Amino acid sequence: MVKNIIPCILSCILLSFAAGCSQDLEVPVDFTVRLSDENTFKPGESVKFEIDGNVDNIVFYSGELGHNYEYKDRYEYDTSDVESITLDINYGIWYDEHQKPEDPTQLETYICTSWDSDQITWSDFEADSTAFMKMLEGGMEGWEKLYYVDEPEKDHTYVPYSYKLDPKYSEGLVIAFHYKPRETFDNSVWRRFYNIYGLLTTNFEKGTPFTLNLFSMSWQTFMMNTIPEARYDYVRDQCSVRIATSGVYTIRFDARRYYSDLRYPLPEAWAICKPIKMNKANPDTGESIKNLQNVLREYRYVYDEPGTYKAVFVGTNRNYKSSSRQVHEIEFTIE
Repeated sequence: MVKNIIPCILSCILLSFAAGCSQDLEVPVDFTVRLSDENTFKPGESVKFEIDGNVDNIVFYSGELGHNYEYKDRYEYDTSDVESITLDINYGIWYDEHQKPEDPTQLETYICTSWDSDQITWSDFEADSTAFMKMLEGGMEGWEKLYYVDEPEKDHTYVPYSYKLDPKYSEGLVIAFHYKPRETFDNSVWRRFYNIYGLLTTNFEKGTPFTLNLFSMSWQTFMMNTIPEARYDYVRDQCSVRIATSGVYTIRFDARRYYSDLRYPLPEAWAICKPIKMNKANPDTGESIKNLQNVLREYRYVYDEPGTYKAVFVGTNRNYKSSSRQVHEIEFTIE
């Protein structure tokens, strides 16, 4: 009988202990934040916030550009908020043997807001060849050609070009590269190839810039290639255009390894990105100023510019059993 009573007593003790722990784990946030009477509210002088109460973690939003609590979940702007768009491209040019400085530039860059992409099947070579030829013969109607010329004296280096684009492209931007290599005297050695990489940056009237790497964009390619498998697949060695999956460059136009005296002796190529809407945003961020490891009774922050700011303190207590949250907003003016 005694043997049965002892385990029962132990079980009761353990259950009581577990229940007590469970209650202790539920600790609600209860803290306050106030502006210190010491503050002068002058640019370049720290603003002191006094903190009191029960809180484990605090994230601070200063209220400055890029650090507004109200925009912490914003991932896009209205297109009407776009102030300017900048396309920065680095053209790396390499000359092969037999190239001549007076040879024409072999690469063209175009942009447009929209285009009749349905005319390209990206699978029917004969139809696509005809469609691209019509585009060129029609003077690339609807496209804007961006200025670029080869500079022979800058062989084996990257030359930066910066293009300021009209805000109209915020509704949808398409970038196209057209590569038309010139053959040498023996039709076997190609004179130049290009490596391209760059950035696309959108600036907003009241927001932080958003930058997109050309490397991360979605590209489609077409090549006038005698090898059927190398007409759309941009990872084969026989392709005259390659989309990088690693490394420095984004796109490589290179005909040096292509040898053919058949129907398409010149591996003319296109790389065109899918339309991009230029209103993407980086969410505003806060700074973690307190965790379980530190005690925080005051926090100081320096505002360099005059203006009215809304500082926000987000406090949380969290464990495997429960979580609680409290937000404090304090508005003030730096004069």
